[in-house]
Amino acid sequence: MKIIKSLAEKSKKAPGCLSIHLYKDLQENNTFLLEEVWRTEEDLHLHIRSEEYDNLLLILEMALTDPEIKFHTISNWTAKMGD
Repeated sequence: MKIIKSLAEKSKKAPGCLSIHLYKDLQENNTFLLEEVWRTEEDLHLHIRSEEYDNLLLILEMALTDPEIKFHTISNWTAKMGD
């Protein structure tokens, strides 16, 4: 968890990174969620080709169980206030 937190801190400084959150499951000791939000799909692709992302994948390969990696995209998101 400490290594993943360190990698997330480095990724947070990358161009196009809007936010990174690391959540730990309180009931499952070895379960966590790493949520990253990127400004553009191109920024995400640059991140995926980065050394930090390669290091994250190496860490995940050492997991006790197979990790689950999901990508969700939002092509257009507009928040409405006061409706």
